[in-house]
Amino acid sequence: MLRIAKELSKAEVQILQHSLGLTKKDSYGNAKEYRNNFCTGPESTDFKYCRGLTEAGLMRDDGPRQGYNGMHIFFVTEAGKKTAWDHMVVPMKLTKSQRRYRDWLNEDSGQTFAEWLGIGK
Repeated sequence: MLRIAKELSKAEVQILQHSLGLTKKDSYGNAKEYRNNFCTGPESTDFKYCRGLTEAGLMRDDGPRQGYNGMHIFFVTEAGKKTAWDHMVVPMKLTKSQRRYRDWLNEDSGQTFAEWLGIGK
């Protein structure tokens, strides 16, 4: 059962996004999921955040792993994925032409784009 009793902290959002690989962006500022796991142990401060996210239904604790010195592997649930994406702030990199076109749209000059650029004079 999904239970989100409070707004997520910055650390919790970062753990969700990091678990999915959303912190790595391409040159255009776009992100995509390329993994789904987070490894941490009870001695880490991240562990309490992961346990809280698990209780909220945003992560699933796969339990301690022997090959990982008893650290737990957490996986992001579908609700956690949606939450991670909802908190994404992806700055869009625009080309010079795209910026110029947006400037024309925002100016509302009544001119066509070609007229505004001075094409055909």
